[in-house]
Amino acid sequence: MKVSPIKQIEAYYTNYYAKLALVFTVLLLLVSGWDLGFMKYWKEFVVLIHEIFHVITASLTGGEIKKLILHGNESAEVEIIGSWKYAVPLIYISGYVGCILLGTWLLHLSFDEKKASLTLRFFSGFLLLNIFTFTEIFSYTWKIGFIWSIFIFLLSFASIQIVNFSLTSFGTAISLYGILDLKDFIYNIDQTDAGLLAKWILDKRNGLSFLQNWNIKELSIFIAICIIVINFGILLYYLYKIFFFTKSKDEASLKRMLKEYKKGTLPEDVINWFLKRELNLDGRPISKETIDKLRKGENFHE
Repeated sequence: MKVSPIKQIEAYYTNYYAKLALVFTVLLLLVSGWDLGFMKYWKEFVVLIHEIFHVITASLTGGEIKKLILHGNESAEVEIIGSWKYAVPLIYISGYVGCILLGTWLLHLSFDEKKASLTLRFFSGFLLLNIFTFTEIFSYTWKIGFIWSIFIFLLSFASIQIVNFSLTSFGTAISLYGILDLKDFIYNIDQTDAGLLAKWILDKRNGLSFLQNWNIKELSIFIAICIIVINFGILLYYLYKIFFFTKSKDEASLKRMLKEYKKGTLPEDVINWFLKRELNLDGRPISKETIDKLRKGENFHE
């Protein structure tokens, strides 16, 4: 059955609000349930992702990874030797920055029906490659990574609704890890990457004398605040890019059509006439990509 152009335009906006509601529902569930006991293996998974970015950065800056261990209590240990001295700050913050970039990338692709399943498979492969590269086979850390990678791979063959929900859940949790990590260690901030970075900065051997007036706790808190601001900044930017309306001429024209139709000043057959000819109300061409997405009910914000 042929769908009217008005229904196509309205479907897009309805779909938009459904997607936004899904993200905030997942966010609420994660924040409210983060400290519950059954979340242990979920948190271990997110911690592992965080640590993987540390070891990737260390490897790229000349370091040798001696071990990557999850302790089973939401903490981890990474031993690195041989990295360039001034790459250490980058290694410390890479766990947070890597998580926010990966998480927002997963969120960005979670509503792309053509790429969502492939994204889960890529994510599974990324995890599998890193646990075989940096962890001891059959160790607790390896088992956590292996089981999750297989589970994620199997999820990629589920229905598109399950795939979308899974990517949204992974993306939201990984994106917010920097904030949730600092929340968990708020009374022991020196044990977080922010605290370790503060200790490195205040070590006189590293030549950062202009910061020597700070104490470790003050500097740790300052670094933690910077991490939270960066996390929120990147996350909000991507959420805006994914969900909020752009000012593109194509989309502005579609919104104008819908507005004029609802006011009763523009008949549906006139809208259909323009869209069939791929024109906006000013008689200018609408891109073929936009027309195709409209007909398929896809998102315009790419």
